[in-house]
Amino acid sequence: MRPLPSKSARAAKAKPFAEEPDQVIARITRRSYQLRHARKRRGGVRSARGHQASEWTLEELKLLGTRPDAEIAKLTQRTVLGVTLRRRRLKIPTFGSTFRRWTKAEDQLLGKLRDEELATKLNRPISGIQQRRRKRCLRLPDAPKPWTRKEERVLGKHSDSQTAKLLGRTPNEIYHRRTKLGISPFMPQHKPWTPVEEALLGTIPDGELAKQLQRSKHSIQTRRRSRDIPVKRAPRVSWRPQHEKLLKSLPDKDVAKRTGRSLRSVARRRRQLGRFFRDYQAKEWTAKEDALLGTDTDEAIAKRLRRHRAGVAARRMRLGIGSTRQSWTKAQDALVARYSDQEAAKRLNRSMSSVKNRRFRLKLSPARPGWRRFTPEEDRLLGTDTDRAIARRLGRDAGSVQSRRLKLAIPSTMRVWSKEELAILGTRPDAELAKKFGRTEKAILSKRLALHIPKPKMQ
Repeated sequence: MRPLPSKSARAAKAKPFAEEPDQVIARITRRSYQLRHARKRRGGVRSARGHQASEWTLEELKLLGTRPDAEIAKLTQRTVLGVTLRRRRLKIPTFGSTFRRWTKAEDQLLGKLRDEELATKLNRPISGIQQRRRKRCLRLPDAPKPWTRKEERVLGKHSDSQTAKLLGRTPNEIYHRRTKLGISPFMPQHKPWTPVEEALLGTIPDGELAKQLQRSKHSIQTRRRSRDIPVKRAPRVSWRPQHEKLLKSLPDKDVAKRTGRSLRSVARRRRQLGRFFRDYQAKEWTAKEDALLGTDTDEAIAKRLRRHRAGVAARRMRLGIGSTRQSWTKAQDALVARYSDQEAAKRLNRSMSSVKNRRFRLKLSPARPGWRRFTPEEDRLLGTDTDRAIARRLGRDAGSVQSRRLKLAIPSTMRVWSKEELAILGTRPDAELAKKFGRTEKAILSKRLALHIPKPKMQ
């Protein structure tokens, strides 16, 4: 066997490479420049340029954030990455960013007002208000918005979702208020079919007939099938050579408008002929468009400028402008370890994929909130109120609270309805019966609706 070379011999062979620049060594060794640079730092080898990174002066530090990183890199004769890293270490926002730091007065208002009211008062987006409040682990104010008589008159006249948009409330609030007042949900009136409308079934395509009769396409199809009437399809129009020539020079939307066809028909014909439209004329970037980069997410800016998201991201990285991606804090990492991915995503106002990727990087196992042990203080609360109320108070599931109470043999606070109470239901107003029985109005209403007892005339 041939003996292995000594360390001195190997160092002598590597010495000529150490004198060459990193890019030249990368070409000779067929490795990437980043890998060569990383191995060189690991081995303690200096760069072949023979100089170290110069220290930052006060004049150079004052330039950070006043211009794009690419311009500052040219002025200071540094790399764009070096300028970006230095700016991030000093926590200086990017040039043209609309980021505004939170003051103590603004933090004191969190949790005292609703997010919508606070957003208009502080001139901040609702997402920013929610993210700041969840980061501080603050809840929404418990005092609900009082109901007026005008708002109660609207209940039941539209669907809960439409009423919520009209009144500026949530559909859950609309549902609870409507059920508390004993108002039935909105049911749209059924429009009966006339003999003239039934005679038109099958004579025109369902889509055109739906527009003509002002009905839905599904209603037309259901009525036609119940009468065993065959469908009337639109006649197929053959493609002309002059129309097929347009597939090379125009996109699908323009071809559909000129030929009077649908987008699906144009796309199908294009695939059959194997023709593709490519617009090679790249749209040049203006100074106003460059100023918008980094002020919002790439997707939002792409929609605003009518460009592709990849093109916006490439232009932003070429100019050395940082993204608006939120950095993770220690408090947010603690929430990821404590709650499940879905709950952490809601509290942090992030996506599920972002939370999962962060948990994988921190090497954390999926959190299981249901396995959280009950403390002695929580056990003392069991049986003092309903399971749902205690679950909301402790931030647990109602099922886990109920199983814990049964395990400790603690009786429930729910009272069984007696025969005398059931006999009086519907004879007096719910408010009077609630005071007499010592129950809530909601309990009286739900029991009366469950037994199909009508509302008394006195109410």
